[in-house]
Amino acid sequence: ETSEWKESSHNAAYAISKYHAEMEVWRGLVEGLDAFIQETRETRPQNVELIELDCHINDPEFSETALAILDHWIAEGVIKL
Repeated sequence: ETSEWKESSHNAAYAISKYHAEMEVWRGLVEGLDAFIQETRETRPQNVELIELDCHINDPEFSETALAILDHWIAEGVIKL
């Protein structure tokens, strides 16, 4: 949906409940993602390096970091071409 929610005495009960349900879904997604990330931090094997970046997957920083890791793995023989 593209319409912005506006509180109004004219909103139907269905619209109000749908809006609140959607807000709970979004809250759950955020909390679930946060929980998943925290669990990954806490339970990853010690031999698995975790690199966290404060960027979007489409940002240059993400691709540059991923390529630098790949180059390192190739140089170290982790990945053989």
